[in-house]
Amino acid sequence: MLTDIRMPPGNRMEGIEAAHRIRAAQLAIGVVVLSQHADETCAFELLRDGAEGLAYLLKERVVTSTSSDTRCARRSPAAR
Repeated sequence: MLTDIRMPPGNRMEGIEAAHRIRAAQLAIGVVVLSQHADETCAFELLRDGAEGLAYLLKERVVTSTSSDTRCARRSPAAR
């Protein structure tokens, strides 16, 4: 699953909240969170409970990294 870190209605950290909820409900689904923010605070918030099945990707790297990060999220042991 691909989501943006900031989503309506609040344009705050809804993408991180969505990623945590998706992983809690469906361990077989990996989530890549896109962000334009290079601030490591956002990445740490996403990964605070562990990194399994989650990836944080800066939008500036999307062209070169999306397929690699998507494969990483899909390799979650729960997805097998």
